[in-house]
Amino acid sequence: MIHSFKTKDAEAVWNGGTPKGFPSDPMRPTQRELAMLAAAIDLIALR
Repeated sequence: MIHSFKTKDAEAVWNGGTPKGFPSDPMRPTQRELAMLAAAIDLIALR
């Protein structure tokens, strides 16, 4: 369901990187959330 990213930082997290200036601790949960968004076929699947 992800068609594009608003920021380069979000795209870097999706690609497994840690953007400069961001702590590495919240990266795993953020990557998990992005994976759920990518797997969703429609908005109802996100409930």
